[in-house]
Amino acid sequence: MYHQDHIVVMKQVKFTMTLEVLRAMTAPARGRVISRRVGDALCHKIPQWETEGSGEIIETLTELADDLRRRLDEEGVDRTMRADDQHPVVPKRSRRDATALAAIITFTIPFLDDLTLEERLLLLDEGIDWTRVSGDYAQRATLYWVRAGNYLVGGEIPEAVDAFGSGVRAARRSGERDLEITIRLDLTDQLEYQGHMKEWAEEMKHVEDLTETILDRRVRGVARAHVLRRRATSGIDTADILGKIGLLRQARFELYAVEDDPELAGIILFHLAGAYRALGQKERAIETLREMIDVLVDANLVIPLIGAWTHLGVLHLELDEIAEGRKAFHHAEKYGSTLPDSFTHMRYHVERQKLRLRLQAEEYAEGIAEAEELLVHLQDVPVAALETLMVLSKLREGSGDIEGAAEALRQGLDREDAPAERRQEQGLELARLLHRHNHSAKALDVLRSSIPPHLAVEGPSPVVAECYDLLADLEESEGELKEAMGHLRRAVAVRRELAEAERRELTRTKEEETESVLRAGEEEIGRKVRARTDQELAEVLTGLQRSYGTFTEVEKKIAEQLDWLEVEDKRQVILLLRNAVRTTPAEEAIEEVSREVDLHDHLADLDPDFFERLDTRWPTLTKSQRRLCGLIRAGLQTPEIAEAMSITVDSVRIKRKRLRKRMGLERGERLETVISEI
Repeated sequence: MYHQDHIVVMKQVKFTMTLEVLRAMTAPARGRVISRRVGDALCHKIPQWETEGSGEIIETLTELADDLRRRLDEEGVDRTMRADDQHPVVPKRSRRDATALAAIITFTIPFLDDLTLEERLLLLDEGIDWTRVSGDYAQRATLYWVRAGNYLVGGEIPEAVDAFGSGVRAARRSGERDLEITIRLDLTDQLEYQGHMKEWAEEMKHVEDLTETILDRRVRGVARAHVLRRRATSGIDTADILGKIGLLRQARFELYAVEDDPELAGIILFHLAGAYRALGQKERAIETLREMIDVLVDANLVIPLIGAWTHLGVLHLELDEIAEGRKAFHHAEKYGSTLPDSFTHMRYHVERQKLRLRLQAEEYAEGIAEAEELLVHLQDVPVAALETLMVLSKLREGSGDIEGAAEALRQGLDREDAPAERRQEQGLELARLLHRHNHSAKALDVLRSSIPPHLAVEGPSPVVAECYDLLADLEESEGELKEAMGHLRRAVAVRRELAEAERRELTRTKEEETESVLRAGEEEIGRKVRARTDQELAEVLTGLQRSYGTFTEVEKKIAEQLDWLEVEDKRQVILLLRNAVRTTPAEEAIEEVSREVDLHDHLADLDPDFFERLDTRWPTLTKSQRRLCGLIRAGLQTPEIAEAMSITVDSVRIKRKRLRKRMGLERGERLETVISEI
């Protein structure tokens, strides 16, 4: 299904935050975690606040905090402890209120626009202190996570990384693995941004190991998708487009399997469309964006929908499909019109991209008017302003206003608040414009006066090489052949330096990637060898005990001696023990223990009440039949059940038939369906 006309309107309902509203949110609710419940309620209500809502929430938070401090002082509670593992003894009601207050601080911080960074950090510190009163490690981890985000907004990257680390430690103490994974993933983004790829690889290994320990299938699938998405966009060489596509498709498959998290699915599809576009498969990129739009529409995610429609419009324009591009931009504008005033940057982004449509459709007058109006709003956004000036120049050139086109580029060239390379692009484009319209002398003056100083400061780049190429053409047209040859040599030298730098970076990335893979492989092999060795030792000792009675003293001495041995030495001891007790009873005992361990691993994740309900409905089932029911409930197929029970596949089929008969099932009833409904 390809949605085109489904537009969601965000209602602007007035919402006032008062003490009564907050206390209603934090009222006791049996079986629910209060901090999460507060967060859900606030996330639902906050978008409806009026502008003055920030003042109301600060005022209300102050009242709640003062009230709680007064009660704790009356109860004689010492709140001076600062260590993360120290918590005062607090009455239940006060502990609940401290949890709620920390939750409110956590979920309102992103919406308090009028606070400075210092004020936000102070408020977050207060929330962290309240988690020390409540002992809520999960909420503390979330507060550190929000704290890291505020540091990032302020450009304080090292402080953000430290806050992420504190959040990881608190999440680990809380046992909330999905929260720990989320914080670690954001930490990997910062490590990758700083180029710390060795630390990035180590964190990703931690995340992958944690992901596989999650028992909930849905949560595990979403976590796997996050990992794969980041490996696709950060962890591999960007030149490996096919590898990137493979990882993204695998991530999308993980989400298909659990049918969850449309926002993450949208991100994955967006990156997948970009990979197809880079590969030159623009039609496939368009199909992927349309799938993304369907996912986002069903989930009512307005902001990413605007991005999806905008990029779809750009892709259609690249294929010269102007009518389809116009439709896409129309939908992007419709969704943008439903956003509150605080999201004007999204609307400006759509308008900037739409200027390409005006240029290709030769709608010069409309495009010039829109670009000039847009520039009024982009004065404080240098890069966006320069890009708009570049398009404005082309629109004016298309309308025949050559002087106006040159003036637009000069405005960009004069902006000292813009990056030097961007201004180089403006100067290069200005020189090309003048050269195209037979003003070669003026073009040469522009390059000589504006470009060379930037070349010396910024170093090699593709723009620098193109500048030298154009300088060579202009010098040649002026008859300055010696100067032209010098510029060509410089262009070649720049491109050679760029190629060498790219080669070095590619080699470094590959070396780090290979080292990371080798290290991970060695760790995994070592872990498996140690686990197998310990298992074999346990089996031998169990066999000794079962065959010859209790050998407590022998077991104790062996364990003490083996503790300091290398793995190979430990294996020699195991072989000696096996040879010493190689009798039929011992071997049978070892096999029986192994089977019991395997069965326990498969049945450990089951609902603890499953067998109780099973016995209530079918009390005459044998022990073997109960195990078979458990393995079927755990999702194992017939070959896997045979392996777990150490019997043949045919034996499993026979056991299934006998089980059906004992349970009294009719011919049309599936055994798996009946067991899953218990």
